Amino acid sequence: MCSPLFAKRGIRGEFMIDIKQAVKNSILFLTEMYPESSNFQDILLEEAEISDDKKFWFITIGFDRIKKDGKSALLRAIEIVPSFHREYKIFKVDSNSGDVISMKIRKDESAIA
Repeated sequence: MCSPLFAKRGIRGEFMIDIKQAVKNSILFLTEMYPESSNFQDILLEEAEISDDKKFWFITIGFDRIKKDGKSALLRAIEIVPSFHREYKIFKVDSNSGDVISMKIRKDESAIA
């Protein structure tokens, strides 16, 4: 059961986490799954939506990551301005427990031209 500080009752009477807690849980999951996440920049909420049945939050988090461009680690380390690209992850969060159920890649539509 989630803390009442971050919850409200859903349509079935169970406690439901709010959007802020769903986002926090998603970002925490992201940083725990990627050891290199300390190098991510501009980690931001991009989208948030609750499912029609109120069982799940769908949270999209965007972040900038150093571009892997075939350069050696040494060449990347001496670059004055590293090259970044934006990545997006969609998290499915249980609205009652706050557990992250899944993480998927969302393609950046603006990169497709």
